[in-house]
Amino acid sequence: MPNSISISKAQGKPGHVYHPLSLDIMPKPEATGTQVVVKMHTAALNHKDIFTRQGLYPNIGFGVTQPAGSAGTVVEVGPQADRTWYDQEKAPILINEPSEFRKPGGIISCYGMTVAPKVLFTVQAVMRNIEFGGSTMGSRKEFSDMVRYVDEKKIKPVVSKVAKGLELPGIEDLYEEIEKGAQFGKLVVEISQSRANSKLSEGC
Repeated sequence: MPNSISISKAQGKPGHVYHPLSLDIMPKPEATGTQVVVKMHTAALNHKDIFTRQGLYPNIGFGVTQPAGSAGTVVEVGPQADRTWYDQEKAPILINEPSEFRKPGGIISCYGMTVAPKVLFTVQAVMRNIEFGGSTMGSRKEFSDMVRYVDEKKIKPVVSKVAKGLELPGIEDLYEEIEKGAQFGKLVVEISQSRANSKLSEGC
């Protein structure tokens, strides 16, 4: 039976709670209709995962698989699914930072909630004519174009730390890294051995 990591609910106010991780045994999925089954090879933490455990992310789903980002290989397709999917791999800004990191008249784009639920925009930033703008996810086409560009240009991610397997101590260590801001690059959980692992090593 496959395993997964999820969070369980703990009592406490947002920002003062830390929902614990749990290792769950899941039923083996079956692809029906247009669905596909993906065997997960790797997963990566982002700030959403730590904010979720701190109760700072909206609409928290307890029992939902963590971390949010993952990559794997399609191992089964439903009867109405596109057969070409089979065996395919799918896959912070604070405005009160020291002024030497900001060029006068510069533009800061904040994508998602990468540091905290609030952004402080100081008078010092105003006096330096800093522009600040939010940015959310693009369309599915833009995402596909991005993935194609990464593949064509052979862009490799910087990997900061890897936890081997779905072992809670190793995964908790990754959460500590991102909470402290100690990482430089991706924090990755290596779930299973695959051709993806060689790419992971090359990106380190």
